[in-house]
Amino acid sequence: MSSMWLVVIAVGVVLALLSAPVLGRRRLGGKAHRIRQRTPATPEATMKRSPNERPSSPPRARRPAPPVTEFVVVGRRVQVTVNGNGLLVRSLQGSSWYKYVELEWEQIHKAYLDTDRFDAALALYATTSNGEDSSKRHLVDAQQLTRGQWNQLRSAVYEWSEGAVVIDLSPLDDPPFNTNT
Repeated sequence: MSSMWLVVIAVGVVLALLSAPVLGRRRLGGKAHRIRQRTPATPEATMKRSPNERPSSPPRARRPAPPVTEFVVVGRRVQVTVNGNGLLVRSLQGSSWYKYVELEWEQIHKAYLDTDRFDAALALYATTSNGEDSSKRHLVDAQQLTRGQWNQLRSAVYEWSEGAVVIDLSPLDDPPFNTNT
């Protein structure tokens, strides 16, 4: 077996002089020997720190977290983005996201969970008011988001709309629509 000589030098201090290919322990004559670190006898080397003492280097300045500019929740084939301008719903078609509906806060008169005349599935709708015309706009089916995502979406809509739009989630708990029972 060939032996290698390895000299490790760090900051002018010889840490170890070995005649083995592996650092750590080595066997000589059937006995295991630990490799010891040699340090010079300088005042800095002999001073011991208390366990609670930290190095004297100045702390690094932490960058402030960037401001939150939007809230995004991704469910089953749907992505809802809530920001200071309004609400954007995208749907997944194939492998691409397409804009399904985009509403500004000023356009939304009310947001609520309901069924439609021809569709018995529970969904989030928004009543919009554009001047004299008002209409019921389908946004997201209830089954596309989990209950936790619905709670997050409700909070985000309330915060970003500054309390102007409140979503009542109690229909999710009604027996015909509650999938947890």
